[in-house]
Amino acid sequence: MPDTERQPIGLHLAWLLAVAIAGSFVTAMILATGDLTTYWPLYIIPIVIASLGYYVPGAIVTAALSSAIVVLLSYGAGYDTPPTSALVLGMAAYAISGMVIGVQTQRYRRQRERLEQDATRDPLTGACRADYFDARIHEEVRRSSRYNQNFTLSLVGVSEFDEFQRLYGRVKGDLLLERLTEVLHLTVRSTDIVGRLDSALFAVIMPSTTAEEAQAVAERVVSAIGATEFEGDALEPVVHCNAQVVSATYPDDAAEADALMAAARDRLGLSEPRSEGDPGAEPRLGASNLADIPS
Repeated sequence: MPDTERQPIGLHLAWLLAVAIAGSFVTAMILATGDLTTYWPLYIIPIVIASLGYYVPGAIVTAALSSAIVVLLSYGAGYDTPPTSALVLGMAAYAISGMVIGVQTQRYRRQRERLEQDATRDPLTGACRADYFDARIHEEVRRSSRYNQNFTLSLVGVSEFDEFQRLYGRVKGDLLLERLTEVLHLTVRSTDIVGRLDSALFAVIMPSTTAEEAQAVAERVVSAIGATEFEGDALEPVVHCNAQVVSATYPDDAAEADALMAAARDRLGLSEPRSEGDPGAEPRLGASNLADIPS
């Protein structure tokens, strides 16, 4: 159940509790009335709930448990028991219905996740889109202000990306950006937020990070990108590229999201936001090394 494994533990407990309550209610009705014939079809309720929360596996497990309870109750003294064939066919039909509901629910949730991801993620690199990243900066400002914490915004610019793309083509340029995003995700923390602001301009939000800590991260990023081998062409199969990393820290450098982004852009030599897809949008940055990173 890969999709449900990502759900919070509280949501898991809520689904399990709902299934348990529904199954217990049906069982209590049968025990109180002694009428198995009338009330056993109500076991479809916990089966449906399980299929909504845990898809096909949930439907199968709940149908099996319900069937076992029905079999045990069918031997109870004085119970009005339906024919065995009706019980078998009925529980089989319920299990199949639950599996169908589970399949459809899983498809719906996966489609919804894809739509949400398309709205917030860059289709090429998988990093956050510029507008969504901007919203996350404002959110981080509010959070850090509330808890009186620092956070750092870092910009990562690829040196001479437009020249690389001119020499090796658009496809190799896209491959470089994809690989670069992977390196960024591997270098920063899992809690950091990586976004793509421009064709070759990336940004990272690092919660609860001071300027000194961000400096160490910047050095790791520059070193990792410089050591990464990118695909070139037949004459030069392996290509290395340089990157420049600058940072601005809240609230030391700015106390508002827009001002923090402006401070970081100024340090990178980009005074105005660029629009992705604009042929003149690529930042032409000189090759940088660790000494070039502003503190």
